[in-house]
Amino acid sequence: MYSQRKDLYMKGYQLKITIKGSRPPIWRRVIVPEMITFADLDKIIEEIFGWTHEHLYEFYFSSIDETFALDPDLDDNDVDTVYIDEWMWEGEQFTYIYDFGDYWEHTICVEKIVSYENRYPIVLKSKGPYMIEDCGGIYDFYATIDDAEAFNLEDANRQLKKYSFKISETDKNNNLHAEFNNYIDQYLEESSMKQQLAEKIIADNPDDFNISTLEEMFLQYSKESLKTIAKHHKFTKYSSLKKAELSKWLSNHLLETSYMKRILENTSEEEIEYFEDALHRNSIWIPEDLMADSLFLCTYGAYNQFGIYYIPDDVQKKYTELMTAGFRKKLKRKWMLACYSESACFLYGIIPLDKFTEIVNFYEKETYSRKEVQELLACLEEADIYAFTLKDNLLIDEELLEDDLYKNLLNAQGNVPFYVPADESEFIAYGEFNCEDPNEYTQRFILYLQNAYNLTEDESIEIFYTIQDAIRANYPIEALLDMLEELFDLYGKKIVRGKKIDKAIGELQKLMRNTRLLALRGNTLAEIQQTKEEKRLDRSVVVQETSNKIIPFNSKKKIYPNDLCPCGSGKKYKNCCKNK
Repeated sequence: MYSQRKDLYMKGYQLKITIKGSRPPIWRRVIVPEMITFADLDKIIEEIFGWTHEHLYEFYFSSIDETFALDPDLDDNDVDTVYIDEWMWEGEQFTYIYDFGDYWEHTICVEKIVSYENRYPIVLKSKGPYMIEDCGGIYDFYATIDDAEAFNLEDANRQLKKYSFKISETDKNNNLHAEFNNYIDQYLEESSMKQQLAEKIIADNPDDFNISTLEEMFLQYSKESLKTIAKHHKFTKYSSLKKAELSKWLSNHLLETSYMKRILENTSEEEIEYFEDALHRNSIWIPEDLMADSLFLCTYGAYNQFGIYYIPDDVQKKYTELMTAGFRKKLKRKWMLACYSESACFLYGIIPLDKFTEIVNFYEKETYSRKEVQELLACLEEADIYAFTLKDNLLIDEELLEDDLYKNLLNAQGNVPFYVPADESEFIAYGEFNCEDPNEYTQRFILYLQNAYNLTEDESIEIFYTIQDAIRANYPIEALLDMLEELFDLYGKKIVRGKKIDKAIGELQKLMRNTRLLALRGNTLAEIQQTKEEKRLDRSVVVQETSNKIIPFNSKKKIYPNDLCPCGSGKKYKNCCKNK
């Protein structure tokens, strides 16, 4: 199951479709909506090239050796039921063939994946006329090209608006994003049912859930359980106390103002939400795994075999007294910084506090001083529930402390800029789920595992996350292949040598290009290469603009032939503007 990190959005695929063998090229650039079938895509192609739907057709993906064809002898064709989405990778090229007699071959390139809310296609740009049916193929077409009707962009798009592809409720439920929504709905429904059961049990047995004091609650525990609570809180000098004495002693210490406040300062936002929900409802149902992980909830409330959690009256009173508006604001600021720190550790591994403060202020639209950020992070570090540490004015993922790995990473990162997504929710999600979900670039690897090795979706996704983690840590391709082979062994699969190993290497390399790397400070290799290309092009423009101009140099400073030219071209002065 894909996780909930990505927000739901409508998207489309920008395709460039070219008639193979046409000179000059005849092509259309078109955006098609997501969640359409291959039969729908055929209708669009035939419309924009002037085909008349009188011949058979097929789509062929050479990269995965997959064909989707119209077979008139079958009642249930793949083209009518299979959606194009799983095959629409940015940069992917595939073939569409129309009329196996004249054999019109179209090359289709997925140029980009775009945000697109319309349910009909639209042609952005075109070159060349409509085609002529049954003329003998591409070479005979040019003998009759004068008879070809000119392509009219506006008329074509008016016609395409009639192709409004609906998404049925059944199809929506089969959508990748909808799968998670269904999972969440089921989870919420189950939680609601358990909460209703808890309320019924409480209503039928009200006296069992009325506890006046924390001491009274502790008296229901065994002495060993009380000692365990004291041990977790790192208390001392209690071993000689009898059970009644220990219950009273422990209650007094835990409700002491300064101590309970310190416990609250080190409590997560999720724990506080559950605790306050129990306060407002008198009692609630809480998952067992959450209780097992929360010292705060276990200490200050009772939990029975039905999963019902309830809080003694004196604890409620003390909590209300401590949770002032100012204290709550301080907690929220710490929780906010905890989210940012976890995301920063996931994306960068290590980050200077000044840069971290800058990122926090970018998202919060406020001005937090570096000192305040450092103090709040120090409190979080002391709580020992977050996987980072502060050292040498750096925020460091604690896993990098072993053997001073963070120093090696810092050297590897050099001057690479930090990847800071414009969308705050994307940044927060990296730390919240401690993973990078499959996207339009990396989903291809999951599909490859399913198609090439007959793995299930769940198996493929599990392998994907494992390999992606290794890529983030800069594993070389040889190590990734070994890891892939070991993972395949778990599912009774083998990497076949020869062409299949070449294919595996190719898919791993594509995944490596589009995975966010610690060594690149959260950037992907593809993004870094694109940035370098854009800078190179910008520099070329500057050179072209200045090549025919006289540059007004500073006459007071002598420029030597081997100096860099002041025009900014990057060339030596003697090879650039010296003679101008």
